[in-house]
Amino acid sequence: MAGTFLDMYTRVMTELRRSNAATDVKQAINDAIFEAAQERFYFNETKDTSFNTVNGQEYYPDLGIVELDSIWYFNGTTRYNLFLASNKDLDDAAEGNVLGGQLMSMSHTAGQFRLYPIPTSVTAVHVSGYGKLTPYPLVNDADTNAWLTDGETFIRALAKRNFLRDVVRDYGEARTYDVIAEDYKKLLLERTAVKSSTGKIRSTQF
Repeated sequence: MAGTFLDMYTRVMTELRRSNAATDVKQAINDAIFEAAQERFYFNETKDTSFNTVNGQEYYPDLGIVELDSIWYFNGTTRYNLFLASNKDLDDAAEGNVLGGQLMSMSHTAGQFRLYPIPTSVTAVHVSGYGKLTPYPLVNDADTNAWLTDGETFIRALAKRNFLRDVVRDYGEARTYDVIAEDYKKLLLERTAVKSSTGKIRSTQF
């Protein structure tokens, strides 16, 4: 099992019998993570991460989140949920660059969060959802996250497919790894379904 970025690309290069393609293989791994992150798995869920608003700043990095489940902030001990709006909705609402007031809505577009109204104070905005996990993209040899542990077999197969398809142009072999990757994905989705069970006891017929 890989554990770090170095472990992953060393293993991929070994299995592809390559010794001089480190840059291309690293890119193939990051491309694989980007693709895989479009799907929810038990290990790429973000239950509660946050960012601080800045006076007069409307846009913020989206923390690698692909899809949001909920958004909220606290005023004292009281929780206030934000409405997830489209960017067009905020364009319509923000005529005149509305500043200040209680946060109401947020959009998620082009890799950024957009808040309405524009904050005029520091507030910790909490979000839950799923996505790419940090660090992203992987850069340093020691970089690690759950894609390289829980999702390692899936990412490794996707990375090899990407390299064979996009660099080597061996489309037949790439299709083979596409099938292998799909099998690993199904296994992860099955594990995710088990871990995401409702916890409710169901009646059993004998």
